[in-house]
Amino acid sequence: MKLTEKDKKLLYLLCILIIVAIFGFFIIKPQIDKKSKLEDTLSEAEGKKNSMEVMIATAPSSETIIEESTESYNKLVEDFYPLMNSNQMESVITEMVLDSHLTSLELDVSSRPEPSEMEAYFASVKGQQAQPTEEEKADSQEQSDNPSSESGEGGSTVTASAVYTFKVSVTATGAEADMKGLIDKICADCPAIRITGYELNTKTGISASNEVKSVTSLKLDMEVYMAPKQAE
Repeated sequence: MKLTEKDKKLLYLLCILIIVAIFGFFIIKPQIDKKSKLEDTLSEAEGKKNSMEVMIATAPSSETIIEESTESYNKLVEDFYPLMNSNQMESVITEMVLDSHLTSLELDVSSRPEPSEMEAYFASVKGQQAQPTEEEKADSQEQSDNPSSESGEGGSTVTASAVYTFKVSVTATGAEADMKGLIDKICADCPAIRITGYELNTKTGISASNEVKSVTSLKLDMEVYMAPKQAE
């Protein structure tokens, strides 16, 4: 079979197209794929770089926030006793009684402290801040009408999970003036102690020398508040 000049030209063109296709598939296409992968890797690296730059830029402010939060927390709990066990609490109360020139007859401290839920006095600054706003009252009313809705956070009850309470009962004897002085001292100088009840009893008896003597005793029921302290 004899090829014409036109057939020869077509064959040459076909060979050139085949060579170009082979060159493109085995050389150019892998380079394009490689370039695309490199671009994706570069974009991912730039994203990580930007995230790290943001973290570096915000690191000082985060440290400042932590320091301010720690300082604010310690200021809030500065009036509370640090966390202690029942033996340590007994020592604190006994020392307080002895400093008031009284003799401790009985001392009962709960075996372990319990988490406390505290409610701010309604007329205090914290109590006023904790009072629900008109909008919160409306939300509360809406939630009461629709029990399936999520509950809000309004109200004056402040849950203090970091505050723990020891129940303490102490009976002491001595001069009545010293007993009243102990009560005054606790009310004035011990914000972490709340007197929940007291009894002042006077008993009269006859001594071995047949003298009539009166013995006055004071029983105090108290709650002692503690909170963990954070190192600054």
